[in-house]
Amino acid sequence: MMKMIFQLGQGYVSLAHSGMDALERWQDKLPSDQLKPILYQVLPSFDPYLRSTGILIEEESEEEIKLSKVQQKRAKRIAESTQLSKLQERMLKLLSKLDSATCLSLLRQENTSAVAWTTEPILKLMIPFPDHRLDVYLDALLPRVVALALTSSDRQTKSAACEVLHALVILFTGLDVRMPEGEALTSLWRHLMPALLQLGCGSDLVARQLFHLLVMQLMHWFSSKKMMSRPQEPAAVLEAIWDGVTHESDTALQDFSAVCLREFVSWAIKQSSDKELAASPASIKGVVRQINTYCVHASLSKRVGAAIAFNHLAPLLREHLTLVEKFWVELLFNLVRNLALSDSSDNHPACLALDQVLRVVQKNADLFNKVSSERRVPVALQSGQLRDVLHWLLLQCGNTSVVCAKKCRHLVKALTPLVPDINQTLDFYSKRLTDIENDVDRSKGRNKRTQGENIELLKSDNVSLRREVSSLKKKLNANAQYFEEQLFGDTRCS
Repeated sequence: MMKMIFQLGQGYVSLAHSGMDALERWQDKLPSDQLKPILYQVLPSFDPYLRSTGILIEEESEEEIKLSKVQQKRAKRIAESTQLSKLQERMLKLLSKLDSATCLSLLRQENTSAVAWTTEPILKLMIPFPDHRLDVYLDALLPRVVALALTSSDRQTKSAACEVLHALVILFTGLDVRMPEGEALTSLWRHLMPALLQLGCGSDLVARQLFHLLVMQLMHWFSSKKMMSRPQEPAAVLEAIWDGVTHESDTALQDFSAVCLREFVSWAIKQSSDKELAASPASIKGVVRQINTYCVHASLSKRVGAAIAFNHLAPLLREHLTLVEKFWVELLFNLVRNLALSDSSDNHPACLALDQVLRVVQKNADLFNKVSSERRVPVALQSGQLRDVLHWLLLQCGNTSVVCAKKCRHLVKALTPLVPDINQTLDFYSKRLTDIENDVDRSKGRNKRTQGENIELLKSDNVSLRREVSSLKKKLNANAQYFEEQLFGDTRCS
């Protein structure tokens, strides 16, 4: 949290002052062994502030500042410099109270701005003089410009770096058209794109105005057929976007990256014919595959990111029946699995995603009641028809995740009227009750053991026993909910 505060404080110095307030209180109240691990993580965040020139600017009194229209910008700059100078002074005072080993943690960070991103110079700027043409290579300059644009606390330095970076990206994109595909180009985009995404959604207004629109235009370019014919560069750009969508803490970056992903898919659809959409362009297929992969990822941030990405893409995909028929059942399957891995509340993004899936299925029930050779169907869903989906959802109503079981019951109740020959579903439900009875009988069999046998069993297999009892409890609760919520009305059973 403190690292995030100082990162955001680079564009809003008052927030960094609040972070210093907390550190100074902790320094007075916390014992050294508890404070040092925090300082080891936070002190490297001081470096961008201490590198800025605010502490060298002579402060002016309020009486000396004329607030005329001509001098308002100058007065604002002096106020910001004064605030930065005070922050730097507080940081130096805090460092002066620490031992040398802790202070050295300020330097424990990788200086990536001093390392070139490519092994060979490719970013060439040609300057035509009257008697000579001078070629200037800007590759070595680019990392430092990016570092200043991201981390500089001095407003003038940051704005100048953003303007230079904006010009360099436009120059590089133009050169990219004429250059053959290679690892050097891919490496540059792999380093550039995360920085552009952060600047496009950051708190600094100048940077956001420059890079928000630029990144959107880059999405149009990389989704074109020309760029998809050289897939390494679009893959590097999409990798950076997915890293943003699945970021653990920066919600602004998550949302902006998801918007960029939607723009990428939108323009990929616009630049594809109906025939190409039926064959699923590689760009769209790759994005859907990544959503399905992240839905069952071990990392919570990846699973949440997958649901966020789908929520942004669903309004685009549902407008094209060829894409709905191909991917919708597989997406429903993986979104339910996503929710099953979570113990969070109903506010989980996967809940909203499943609501969007449900609306499309309800609108196109006839499509999903037929077998399709084009449809991507997980093995657990058999033929992929709505009846088989409903059977699988009934099984998930006993899931150990409460929020998943609740959402599956909602889906079953909404989908049941759409399935023809409802007796088939009722037969399945009867078999499910039989399975529950068998589980209860097995549980009774366990209780027939002697007291000594049960004690030994608890010692040797305590975890599996708790898991079995928990599973049985969930199944019984699910069946109780079937009747309480009247998933199968009397009119349908007659």
